[in-house]
Amino acid sequence: MVLALDSSTWVLSLALLHEGQVLSARCFGPPQRSSVLLPEAAFEMLEKQGVEAAQLQGIAVGLGPGSFTGLRVGLSVAKALAYAASLPLAGVSSLKAQALEGPPGQPVWATGVFRRGEVFAGLFLSTPEGEVQTLEAERVWGVAELAGRLKASPRTVALGFGIHSFREAFVAEGVPPGQLLDFPSWPSAAAIGRLARLGPFEKEALFALAPSYLRGSGAEENPRFAQEKAQSLTVKKEEAS
Repeated sequence: MVLALDSSTWVLSLALLHEGQVLSARCFGPPQRSSVLLPEAAFEMLEKQGVEAAQLQGIAVGLGPGSFTGLRVGLSVAKALAYAASLPLAGVSSLKAQALEGPPGQPVWATGVFRRGEVFAGLFLSTPEGEVQTLEAERVWGVAELAGRLKASPRTVALGFGIHSFREAFVAEGVPPGQLLDFPSWPSAAAIGRLARLGPFEKEALFALAPSYLRGSGAEENPRFAQEKAQSLTVKKEEAS
C-alpha cells in the first residue's frame, strides 16, 4: 500500500492506494490549511483502514510547482513519516499528476497558478497504460503566451488550477472553450500515488528530495488572489473504501 498526498494548491489531497487501486481518498479545501491538517489527517486515514504506517510500501508526495508554503509543508510531513517508519519516499510532479487524469492519447497542458496573469504549465501526453510522457518541460507562462500555443494546436487541451483561475482570460485571448477542461481542477493524491516509482529506503535520498518551485514563491506573491480562486472550487470531503 502507498500513502499519497499533494499540497501544491490550496486544496489538500490525500489517498491510500493498493496496487494502484484507491482504498481511501479525501480532499480538504479552504479555509482549512495543510499545515494544520497534516499529519493528523494522514494518520486518521490509515487508522480508518486498519493500516499501520509500517505496513506501507512507501509514501508518494506531489513536488509542485505550486504554493510555496503548501509544498514545504507537504514535503516536510512526507519526509517525517517516511523517516520515522523507514519507508521509501517518491516525489511526483503535481502537473504530471493532473495530466494523468486528462484525456489519454491527447496532448494536455497541465496548469497551476503562479500569480495574476501567469501560470505554471507543462505539456504532457498520457497513455492508456497509465504512463505520462513529458512533451514540453514545466515553466512559467503568461496567459496570452500559452493561449497562443493552444490556438495553434486545436487538438491540444488544457486543464488544472491555472485554467480554473484564468478561464475567462484564455477565452478572451481567443482560445475555444472546448479546449479548456473543467476536470481536474487540482492535482489528486490518487494520481500522485499511481505515478510514484518507489525504490528502497535511502535516508540521504529522502532528505535530498526538494520541491519544484520553478520561480521564486510565485503562488504566495498574491495569496488573497490564490485563496479566492481556491475557495471558488467545489471541494467535497470524500472517502472511498
